[in-house]
Amino acid sequence: YSVIVSANGCVSPESDATTVTVNAIPAKPSISAGSATTFCDGGSVTLTSTTDASYSYQWYKGSVAISGATGSTYSATTSGDYSVIVSANGCVSPESDATTVTVNAIPAKPSIS
Repeated sequence: YSVIVSANGCVSPESDATTVTVNAIPAKPSISAGSATTFCDGGSVTLTSTTDASYSYQWYKGSVAISGATGSTYSATTSGDYSVIVSANGCVSPESDATTVTVNAIPAKPSIS
Protein backbone atom coordinates (compact mmCIF):
# COMPACT_ATOMS: atom_id res chain seq x y z
CA TYR A 1 0.00 0.00 0.00
CA SER A 2 1.06 3.58 -0.62
CA VAL A 3 -0.62 6.94 -0.31
CA ILE A 4 -0.69 10.28 -2.06
CA VAL A 5 -1.96 13.39 -0.29
CA SER A 6 -3.47 16.39 -1.98
CA ALA A 7 -4.14 19.78 -0.42
CA ASN A 8 -5.06 23.10 -1.99
CA GLY A 9 -4.69 21.61 -5.45
CA CYS A 10 -1.15 20.36 -4.79
CA VAL A 11 -0.27 16.65 -4.85
CA SER A 12 2.45 15.08 -2.74
CA PRO A 13 4.91 12.51 -4.02
CA GLU A 14 3.77 8.95 -3.44
CA SER A 15 4.79 7.50 -0.07
CA ASP A 16 7.06 4.51 0.22
CA ALA A 17 5.04 1.31 -0.06
CA THR A 18 4.11 -0.74 2.98
CA THR A 19 3.45 -4.46 2.61
CA VAL A 20 0.50 -5.90 4.49
CA THR A 21 0.32 -9.64 5.04
CA VAL A 22 -2.93 -11.28 6.09
CA ASN A 23 -2.31 -14.64 7.76
CA ALA A 24 -4.97 -17.31 7.54
CA ILE A 25 -6.68 -18.45 10.72
CA PRO A 26 -5.82 -22.12 11.28
CA ALA A 27 -8.71 -24.50 10.68
CA LYS A 28 -10.56 -25.91 13.68
CA PRO A 29 -8.35 -28.77 14.91
CA SER A 30 -9.59 -32.29 15.47
CA ILE A 31 -8.65 -34.76 18.19
CA SER A 32 -8.16 -38.49 17.80
CA ALA A 33 -7.77 -40.91 20.71
CA GLY A 34 -5.01 -43.52 20.58
CA SER A 35 -7.09 -46.00 22.60
CA ALA A 36 -10.34 -46.20 24.55
CA THR A 37 -11.35 -42.97 26.30
CA THR A 38 -12.90 -44.91 29.19
CA PHE A 39 -10.44 -46.83 31.34
CA CYS A 40 -9.60 -47.75 34.94
CA ASP A 41 -7.76 -45.51 37.38
CA GLY A 42 -4.03 -45.64 36.68
CA GLY A 43 -4.50 -45.83 32.91
CA SER A 44 -4.24 -43.15 30.26
CA VAL A 45 -5.17 -42.30 26.71
CA THR A 46 -3.04 -40.34 24.25
CA LEU A 47 -5.01 -37.59 22.53
CA THR A 48 -3.55 -36.37 19.23
CA SER A 49 -4.46 -33.12 17.52
CA THR A 50 -4.17 -32.03 13.92
CA THR A 51 -0.42 -32.12 13.33
CA ASP A 52 1.34 -29.28 11.53
CA ALA A 53 4.94 -28.26 12.18
CA SER A 54 3.98 -24.57 11.98
CA TYR A 55 1.36 -24.84 14.76
CA SER A 56 1.64 -24.04 18.44
CA TYR A 57 -0.74 -26.00 20.66
CA GLN A 58 -2.62 -25.43 23.92
CA TRP A 59 -4.66 -28.22 25.49
CA TYR A 60 -7.62 -27.55 27.77
CA LYS A 61 -9.52 -29.60 30.34
CA GLY A 62 -12.94 -28.02 30.48
CA SER A 63 -12.25 -24.33 29.96
CA VAL A 64 -8.94 -24.34 31.85
CA ALA A 65 -5.61 -24.38 30.01
CA ILE A 66 -3.43 -27.32 31.06
CA SER A 67 -0.05 -25.99 32.15
CA GLY A 68 2.76 -27.29 29.95
CA ALA A 69 0.38 -29.08 27.55
CA THR A 70 1.67 -27.44 24.38
CA GLY A 71 2.49 -30.33 22.06
CA SER A 72 0.45 -32.02 19.35
CA THR A 73 -0.32 -34.88 21.76
CA TYR A 74 -1.52 -35.01 25.36
CA SER A 75 -1.70 -38.00 27.72
CA ALA A 76 -4.98 -37.75 29.66
CA THR A 77 -5.08 -39.57 32.99
CA THR A 78 -8.12 -37.95 34.64
CA SER A 79 -11.80 -37.66 33.73
CA GLY A 80 -12.89 -34.57 31.84
CA ASP A 81 -13.62 -32.93 28.52
CA TYR A 82 -10.40 -32.23 26.61
CA SER A 83 -9.99 -29.78 23.73
CA VAL A 84 -7.17 -28.03 21.93
CA ILE A 85 -6.53 -24.71 20.22
CA VAL A 86 -3.77 -24.26 17.67
CA SER A 87 -2.09 -21.06 16.57
CA ALA A 88 0.15 -20.10 13.68
CA ASN A 89 1.64 -16.74 12.69
CA GLY A 90 -0.18 -15.03 15.57
CA CYS A 91 -3.59 -16.34 14.46
CA VAL A 92 -5.65 -18.60 16.74
CA SER A 93 -7.95 -21.40 15.57
CA PRO A 94 -11.44 -22.08 16.83
CA GLU A 95 -11.46 -24.55 19.72
CA SER A 96 -11.71 -28.22 18.75
CA ASP A 97 -14.72 -30.30 19.66
CA ALA A 98 -14.21 -31.79 23.12
CA THR A 99 -13.20 -35.39 23.67
CA THR A 100 -14.62 -36.85 26.87
CA VAL A 101 -12.32 -39.04 28.98
CA THR A 102 -13.85 -41.19 31.73
CA VAL A 103 -11.66 -42.76 34.41
CA ASN A 104 -13.40 -45.50 36.44
CA ALA A 105 -12.37 -46.15 40.04
CA ILE A 106 -10.81 -49.53 40.81
CA PRO A 107 -13.07 -51.50 43.18
CA ALA A 108 -11.87 -51.92 46.75
CA LYS A 109 -9.94 -55.07 47.62
CA PRO A 110 -12.53 -57.75 48.43
CA SER A 111 -12.42 -59.94 51.50
CA ILE A 112 -13.28 -63.62 51.74
CA SER A 113 -15.16 -65.00 54.68
